[in-house]
Amino acid sequence: MTGDYWIELCRSGGAAVRYNFVDDVLCLGSGQAPVDVRVPELGGSRLVLTRTALACGVSLSGDTEIRHRGEILKADAVPWGEEVYLDGVRIGACRSEAFGVQSKARLLVLLGALLCCLWWFRVRRVPPVTAETATQWVSEEALFTARPCECEGVPACARRAQDYEREGASRSERYAFDPRDGSAATRLFARAQSCRQQAGDEGQARRLAALAADWQRRVAHDLRAHELALKLAKKNEQPERVVAELQALGRFLPRDSMASEKVRKRVRRLLSRQP
Repeated sequence: MTGDYWIELCRSGGAAVRYNFVDDVLCLGSGQAPVDVRVPELGGSRLVLTRTALACGVSLSGDTEIRHRGEILKADAVPWGEEVYLDGVRIGACRSEAFGVQSKARLLVLLGALLCCLWWFRVRRVPPVTAETATQWVSEEALFTARPCECEGVPACARRAQDYEREGASRSERYAFDPRDGSAATRLFARAQSCRQQAGDEGQARRLAALAADWQRRVAHDLRAHELALKLAKKNEQPERVVAELQALGRFLPRDSMASEKVRKRVRRLLSRQP
């Protein structure tokens, strides 16, 4: 069935490239969050395409506009065989014509398989996971709020600001390998900004405030992308993907926090329910 559904991605002036749906969800993007297809033209946006029998689900996180039939897309799905456009990138939602003329016998087999799946999920139900509870696990206030600078005198505050900024830069370089370093970098840049203010260096304080804000937006964007993927996995009753996205969310949390322990317990419960 994986070959029956695919997308065609065509950049301006280039040939169309085909990407099959291996799972029910196909992610396009260019940020730090895991994606199936890298599309630099999307910038910081992340496009999640969902395979269903009737249409291709479309969900975008970011500021990029999706256009469909010349207008901004307002629905959350497009029919198979149609196209959407994002900043000059054409994305076609494709389904094999043969799939639309299935024999009655195959339809009966699919119906039987669907009933079996419904029974399986009724017996081994995935615990409720919503975007709201995911956000409660990963509080932006807890992740990004920095303590004010604690120093006395201009020289001491200036030195402390340099130390915080240096450590923040080091953490930011490791963000691709450990999401916790992204939120740590944000807090360190914010503390450096506080120290610069106490030292009376308003120019450096503004620069560091902007740097902290940029990092907070970047980490929060990646965090919400995982929450969106978690919500879709729950909606589509995909326990393996729910586990993967919960684990990804857990990597944003301090290791010794109560929220991190809640995520680990939820993952253990889900894994114990899988065959």
